Amino acid sequence: QRLSAGNRLEAVKAAEGSDFFEAVRSTTAWTLYSNPQVWPLFGYEGSSLEHGGYLERGFDDIGWLPKD
Repeated sequence: QRLSAGNRLEAVKAAEGSDFFEAVRSTTAWTLYSNPQVWPLFGYEGSSLEHGGYLERGFDDIGWLPKD
């Protein structure tokens, strides 16, 4: 049975904070941020430590953010 968008959101919110949810969330984040091949898909440019940090590296240059 397929859930509506609202019901899917409710189901995810109900699971949020559970051990299972946290395991999926942390595994997903680790997997994405440890794979340089997918970084361009979500605008991550990699570690900034060796480049002087984010403030000097254009932390606000993401093209899909709305302009004020």
